[in-house]
Formats: sequence, structure tokens, C-alpha cells
Amino acid sequence: MYRTIAFLLPLLLIFSLPPLAAAQTERIDHITVEDGLSESTILAILQDSKGFLWFGTQNGLNKYDGSRFTVYYHDNDDENSLTTNDIGALHESEPNILWIGTRGGGLNRLDLTTETFTHYRHDPDDPTSLSDDYIYAIAEDDAGDLWITTRNNGFNRFDPVTETFERFTTDSHPISHPRSGPMAIDRFGGVWVGTMDGLDRLDLQTDELTRFHPDAPPERQIGHPALPALLVDSHDMIWVGSAAGVSLISAETQTPLPLPANTPDTLRSAFIWSILEDTNGDIWFATNGDGLFQFMRDSQTFHTYTHDPDDPTSLSNNAIVSLYEDRTGTLWIGSWTAGINRLDPHRYKFTDQIMLDAFVTVIEESPDGKLWAGTPDSTLVQIDRSSDTVARQTYLIDDDNAFIFDIEPAADGGLWIGSFSGVTHFDPATLQSERIELLPESVLARVVLESADSSLWIGTSHGLFVFNPHNNELTTIEAIAEDEQPSGVYALHQDDEQQIWIGSQAGLHTIDPTTRQTVRIPDIDVQGFVSVIHEDRDGDLWIGTWGDGLAHLDRTTGTVTRYDRGIDNIILGILQGANDTLWISTPNDLVHFDMRSEAVRRYNQSDGFLPGGFVQAAYLQTSSGELMFGQDGGILVFDPQTLRDNPHPPPVYLTDFQLFNQSVERESELLNGQHINFIDEITLTHDQSVFSFEFAALGYTNPAQNSYAHKMDGVDPNWNNVGNRNFVTYTNLDPGQYTFRVRAANSDGVWNEEMLTVALTILPPWWQTWWAYAGYGLLAVTAVALLVQVRTRRQARELAHARRVRETLTYAQRVREEDRARIAREMHDGLAQTLAALRFRMRVWNTLLQRTPEQLPEQFDEGVAVLGESIEEVRRSVYALRPIMLEELGFNAAIEQFAALLREQYKLQVHLSLTEQIPTDLEHDAFRIIQELMNNAAQHAAADNLWVQAAVADGQLQLTVRDDGIGFDINKTTPGNHFGLTQLKERIALRNGRHTIRSTSDKGTEVTVLLPLMG
Repeated sequence: MYRTIAFLLPLLLIFSLPPLAAAQTERIDHITVEDGLSESTILAILQDSKGFLWFGTQNGLNKYDGSRFTVYYHDNDDENSLTTNDIGALHESEPNILWIGTRGGGLNRLDLTTETFTHYRHDPDDPTSLSDDYIYAIAEDDAGDLWITTRNNGFNRFDPVTETFERFTTDSHPISHPRSGPMAIDRFGGVWVGTMDGLDRLDLQTDELTRFHPDAPPERQIGHPALPALLVDSHDMIWVGSAAGVSLISAETQTPLPLPANTPDTLRSAFIWSILEDTNGDIWFATNGDGLFQFMRDSQTFHTYTHDPDDPTSLSNNAIVSLYEDRTGTLWIGSWTAGINRLDPHRYKFTDQIMLDAFVTVIEESPDGKLWAGTPDSTLVQIDRSSDTVARQTYLIDDDNAFIFDIEPAADGGLWIGSFSGVTHFDPATLQSERIELLPESVLARVVLESADSSLWIGTSHGLFVFNPHNNELTTIEAIAEDEQPSGVYALHQDDEQQIWIGSQAGLHTIDPTTRQTVRIPDIDVQGFVSVIHEDRDGDLWIGTWGDGLAHLDRTTGTVTRYDRGIDNIILGILQGANDTLWISTPNDLVHFDMRSEAVRRYNQSDGFLPGGFVQAAYLQTSSGELMFGQDGGILVFDPQTLRDNPHPPPVYLTDFQLFNQSVERESELLNGQHINFIDEITLTHDQSVFSFEFAALGYTNPAQNSYAHKMDGVDPNWNNVGNRNFVTYTNLDPGQYTFRVRAANSDGVWNEEMLTVALTILPPWWQTWWAYAGYGLLAVTAVALLVQVRTRRQARELAHARRVRETLTYAQRVREEDRARIAREMHDGLAQTLAALRFRMRVWNTLLQRTPEQLPEQFDEGVAVLGESIEEVRRSVYALRPIMLEELGFNAAIEQFAALLREQYKLQVHLSLTEQIPTDLEHDAFRIIQELMNNAAQHAAADNLWVQAAVADGQLQLTVRDDGIGFDINKTTPGNHFGLTQLKERIALRNGRHTIRSTSDKGTEVTVLLPLMG
């Protein structure tokens, strides 16, 4: 053989342990005063019609929503409170009406909608009052009457309509004993009452009492006279719990029945406090010191639950007082002085553990079906689950305890073991071991793989090696290196095509085992190392890394997809379940991953795991399809096809409403006297700008894992999925109508579609109310009327002024026409006559030139004189055609006088900036242009200010008139028509000038005219 060191039997210790293969599957949770419970003795339990749980204790009434208790106490200063804190019985007669039987304070009626109490007490002077204030039990018959047992004075029938009591006492009826206790009503018209001296049955039809007692004839015998517990089950059997065991009676025949054949002797003699039938038909018995018994009707077997001080998931103690099953099938167990116990069939998904007193580092299954587990101290644990026994075999690899990293079944029936000490072959049949001595010293063999050709591939802390057991040769795979140094190898896998995949610090490689050709997968770059390689049923690879999460390698396309949402960065193990799902172990959680939808579901210790998390390489899918994951203390075992989610979606209700982080009391106007659980509409004022809703999903399986989604219609466009956060705050919403909605899911993600809705109204401030707007309308109408009146008066003034202007212009036109006529007459009478005379003289001159030329000088002198007079007359006529103001005052003064007229006429502010250098030949045109532009602006622009500028620069006379009036859209309005410039265009054109117009609606108009100066 190859070089080995043999380990003999002295180094091999074998132990057989008692059956430890599975942990107790029924785990019980505890709720105590540390969780908010007011007191530790639970005398009564009830779930109301909404789903809230109520617990009656010796010190207060507790309401529970899964995360918080609300406690109701007696208050001497508050008439609307409990009459006493000692609560012995609970009953809901109709939705939201809770009846509370107290031990010393009579009967209390609690209206849950308004949280108001009504008290019914014993009155010795009123025979229709309660017979005694110490109440033991409450039941309701088909007619709606309540039956109430008391400690000291019989029992009562209460009519809720008349609010009167009918007493059944030793004085009025032949009842067995004044101290009555448990009560049950059968479907045959009988009321069963347990007393301190036997069992009474009252026939509601005949009012006849039948007594059952230990000393009665055989047909009415029971085991013990003191009876604390009664139950009428679904098979019409009366289970009678006494101070000394259980009896059974037929409700139909009213005769005793034998107990099940295998009833435990302990139960036959135990003190029975309470009896319950669950939805499966099983019967539960709560005892005073002997724990809890379950009679499974189908199998006719009993199961016992007791307190185990070494098991925190057992009963809190063995004294059980009360039992109740809620609507999801959860059993609530009230103890004496040890709080609440909860036995939830949906609470723990993972209840099967192979308990080992060791840290499990690796799990493997040998071909014979046996399981092998490795530990950090060289221990191999062999597990044979067929007989539910664990045979532990301690295998010492060397003198130093070695950490076992991997176990690989060998083709010869043995096991290859990778550890701190390298690789060892172990033969379970001979208990002999041999170590491969060819590996370098101090090499950790983290993973081993026996390939199809019987070669042993060894992934170590210093690279990859291949050992050939036939020739005892060891080969180093040099390609598995990082920075020219051998890379640590953590995962090996041989696929269906015989290719070997290697996961290391250098990433992911594949190698042909025949040619030893190595290929690196470039897209699998990791910060730490590749820790897991899993081939799914389609042949694709799922790569787990230590530091970079999960990756998928599509073998067909070669593409790599990474997944980082909801999955940890550190992947310890990957197994494939049913329906294309993966189970992925991480340091603390187990992740269920759907390969198609990419949906992620996380499980943790609250779902039943052992504390301590999971371990790298400690995972296995057995030949039977079970999945196993190693933990500190054992192995988690489950069949993924048998896992079932809690199918019960939880109802959700408001549990608090706050304004500015202060809870709103029921008595406030906002809640209108109603409890917050019943509020479906809230009205706020605009200044109540910060408000909060708190809500609770009444799912008790794992309340911390309930999840919520909320949405405010009118604010939130989509649902807000907020996980287990059950609180939301809104600020500064606008006045209006809103609807707040909440949905909830249980801890398994089953959503309740019957969402909570609250209609929210935010009132506007007074200045935004309808009556304020009505006032605004009235003011607007008044303002419009005043504006119309003012505009009418202004228009009247403008019309009067326009009439005066027209009259003035008419007068001026008439004067101008008269002047023109005068000038025409003058020119006709003067200039024309003069020119005619000159024409006559020129004819005379022509004659004189021919006849008497010596007379011509004298005649020329006379002609020159006539021409001079004619020139003066022409000049006067020309000047007469110029404006009078311009003629008399000059250009600047004429403009200033015209501006003064506009100021007075149009109440304009006119601002002048005039040059002193206007050439005389341009004065008239400049005056006419400015006069026309100023007049147009005054009449049409509706301006408050007018700026006029005349300046000479660059050989041009620049005239600018600007206003701050209404302006106009120059792209939609013809400037000439709008601005009255048509009559000016000829004047400007004759002067070879040009003009520009700038205007914007509501921002005024500016006109600029440029006239060239004469050379």
C-alpha cells in the first residue's frame, strides 16, 4: 500500500448513546410579566370577535394584540372601571360585548366600542340581582341568556334584555351545594353545573334537577364530589374533571361512560382544573401539578406535556389553570403563577433536530444510508436513523484534536476525512485508519473529492492536489494559484460530464481530470473565496461565496448572474428543494430562494433552529430527499415538501392615533367616545398637521415577523411595504378628503385582503371655507360695482374732455382753414398780382430794349423792388404754415407746452430729455412726429409715465417716445394700425428716415425714429 500510519483500537473510543435522534417536536412559548402581562396566574382566556386576546388574572384584565398588553384595573376614583382586579371568567355574548366575572366584584359588562363598563352586583334586598359577587363561570344558552355560577350562593340565569337575574340556590332549588363551579350546556336542553358536592343537571324544559355523585346509583355515579372542570364535546360526551381525576358521561342518556382504555393512571387521579376540545377533536386536560394531557381521539392515545427545567420550550410549570384555542388552532395555556404558555402548530417550521453534544462541521451519507457527522475535536458521529439511535464513535486522528472539515464516501466503502492533519482514510468495518503522508506539512485539507476514476482531489489551504491511490502518487495543480502563490481551495464538485469545478480564493476554475487542463471562469471574481458549488437539476451551477453572495452560471450561455437582494454575502451551503427552489445556509439564517421568480424567504432561530447559526460545508441532501444543515449542538433536518405555512391571514386594527406624538384619548372629540379599534373615520383641522397611526396585525404565531403595507389615497401613489413597522406619521397634508389603508401579513407572508380603511378629512382654514369664499365673492361684487362706477365716471370725464378736444380741434381746424384761405387770398391778391405785374413789366422791358434801351435801368430797379416784396410775402406764407407754438416758442418750449397739456389732460407723468441742437429744417417734422407719438401713447397706452427724448448723434436726429402702458404683442398686431403711425410714415420716408417699435404685453411700448441730418 501507500505510505500510511495505522491507528489501532486503543485510539478508537466507541460509545452507544440513548435515543437522541430527534428533539421534542412540540415547543411551547412563554409570555410573562416581563412582556407586559399584569400578573402571572391566568384564570380565564378569551379571543373576542375582532381577534384580540383577553386574559383574566388575579390582578387585572389584559388585552393582547400580539405585541402589547393593555391592562384594565379597578380605580376607586373612576366609576367606569372594573369593580375589582381579580378576574375569574370571560365571555363574549355578542360582537363587542364582553362579560367579565370577577372574584368578589360581581359581573362587569364591557362595551368594547366605547370602553364603558356596566356593573351588576349582589343586592341582598333585591331578589332579581346577582346571587353572589364571587363568580366562577359564565355560559350562554341558545336563547341568549347567560348562566353564571358563584362561589357561595348557587348559580344564576341572567336576562340581558331585562337585566334581571333568576337565582338557583339551596333555598330556591334542590341544588347539590351553594358553591358552584364549572358550567356546560348540552344540545339536549340541559345545563350542567359542577359543585363542591357533585354534578347537577338542570333540564330547561321541565326545570328538573338531576344529581350525579360518587355515592349515587351506578347510572349517576362520578369519581369525586368536588368538580372544577366540565366539557360537553362534539360527540355529546360530558368530560367531568374533579379533584381526583376524570369521569365521562353521555349527555344524551345522562349515564356514565368508561374512559379510554389507555388513559394514564396519572390523569385518572390528577386534580383537573380545565378541559378543552380543540378543532381536531382532541381533548386537553389541565392539571394542578401534573402538567397538560392531550387525548388524541383518532389514535386513542395520550400525550403529556410537563415542565422540564432544562428545556426552555417546555411548560412554564405543571400547574395549569385555564385552556383556550384561538381561531388559528393555537392553544393558550394559563398557568398558576407562571404566566401564559402558547402551543402553536404553525409557530415552528423546523422541529426535527438530531441533537448532538457537539459542533457539527460536516455531514455526509454513506452508501449504506448511515449518516456521518464531523466535529472540531476529531470526533466522527455515526447516526443510524432507522432505529432512532445515535452511535457516537470518537476517532482521534493524532495526538492533537483535529478539526474535521470534510467527509467523502470512498469507493471501497470507507470514508475519506479532511482535517487539520491532512487526509485520512477510515474503514468503518475494521475501525482502522490510514493517513496520506505525501501532503506537505501543516496543510489543512478543507475539502476532498473522489472522482469517477478513483482519484482523490484534495483542496487545501495551500492549493489543490490529486492523489492516485493505485500508485501512491501526489500531483500538484499549479494553475490554482493567486499572485503566484497556491490558493486556498474550499469547494470541489464533479459534474455529469466529469469536469471538476474548483472553488478557491482565486475564484472559480474548471479542470479536465484526464488532461489536467484548467480554465478560469472570469466573471466569478470574489473578495473572499468561493465556498460552495452546487449543480442544479438542469446542469447549471450555483456559486456561493464568502463575501460576494450568490451567483448563477448558465452552462449553456456561459453568462453569470449575481443575486444580492435579500441574501447574505456569506454563503455556507446550497441544497436544492422542490419546484426549482434552493435552500441556502448563511451564518445566521436559512434562505429559501425561488430560482424562477427570485423570491426570497428567510428563516431564523424563531422558526425552530438551534441557537448558534450554521456552519460552512455542513449541509447534505439525503437519498430520501431530506435536507440537513449542521449547527452548534446538532443537525437541523426537514423535508422541504412537508413544510407548511400558516394559512391564516391576520386581521389588522388601529391600536393608537397620535397628534404631535401624543395619543388621542377616547373621550376626545376626534374619537367621539369610541375606542381606537373601532374608528373608521377621523376629521382634523388644518393646523393639526402632524398625526400618526399605529396598527397591529392580530397574528400571534410570530408577531414580530408580521408585516405591513400602508397607503394614503391622495398622497401615496403606491403601497408602502414597511416590513414589521406598525407605525406611520404624516405631516402637512393639504385640506381635503383622504383614505388611509393598511394591509397585514402573518409571519409566513400570507396577506389579509380585508384591509383596514380609515376615512380622513382635513378641514381647510377659515379663510378657505365656503362662507369665506362667499364673503370673497360679495367683496368682489362690491369691488366690481365700485370699479364700474369709477370707470363710468372716468369715461364720462374722458368723453367730456374728448368733446372739448374735438371742439378745440374743430376750432383749430377752422382757424387753420381760415388762415389757409387768408394766405391763399393774400397770395392771390398779393403774390399773384405781383407776378402778373412782373410779367407785364418784362414785356415792357422787351419793348424798351428794342425801342428805348436807355430807360431799362430804371425799370429794372422797380422790378427788383417788386420781387423783394414778393419774397417777403412768400416767407410769411411759409411760416404761416408752421405750428403756432413752434413758431412762437421754439422746438423745446413747444414740446414742453404740449407735454403740459398732456399732463393736465391725461394725468400723465411726462419726462423730457431734449437736445438744444435740433437743426431748424428738422424742427417741424420732429415736432409733428413727437407730437403724434405722445398723443397716441396718451390716448391708447393707458400709461402712467411717458418718456420723451430728442438727441443728435452720429449724424442723426434720434427721437424716442416710451411709455409703461399696456403694450401689445407685436407678432399679432400691426404696429401701424395700433400705434397710429401710418400718417407719419410718409413724413419719415420723405426725410429718408427709419423707425423701430418695441412692445410687450403689460410692459409698455417704445418707438424710436432716426432722421438723417442735412449735409
